[in-house]
Amino acid sequence: MTFLRKLFGKRESSDDITRIRAIMEKFIEASFLSLGSFDRKDSIQGMTVLLYMFGAVDMLCQVHNTEEKVTLNLFENFLKDELGEYNAEQAQVLLRAVIQASAATEGQQMMKEGADALRAWLTGVDVAAPHRLTEILMEKMR
Repeated sequence: MTFLRKLFGKRESSDDITRIRAIMEKFIEASFLSLGSFDRKDSIQGMTVLLYMFGAVDMLCQVHNTEEKVTLNLFENFLKDELGEYNAEQAQVLLRAVIQASAATEGQQMMKEGADALRAWLTGVDVAAPHRLTEILMEKMR
């Protein structure tokens, strides 16, 4: 995390949120490029994608020392626009489901996968890291 803190530096909270949002938009886009289409209504595929992205958002928010409330609000907004264009009510229901699923071991592992992929992508360790989501979903389909 030290490298990422140096990379981002300390800024005002609104700058942090803007920066997190911009990074996540690019990461989501890069992840979805290789993903093609997936059945977001499929409970396993849909929740896998959401936990993966939640882990990435959570990691960025931790680097920026963002409050939990802000992290949840950011993720809810991603549900509304970047992760499926859910309406406000659907986004709140999904957010609660993601929080609940993140308490389980498998949910924590998916969050870690998302955080690790984003970290590897940002640091240049693995420019193809966003494609890890596709690999994970294909593994689950077997």
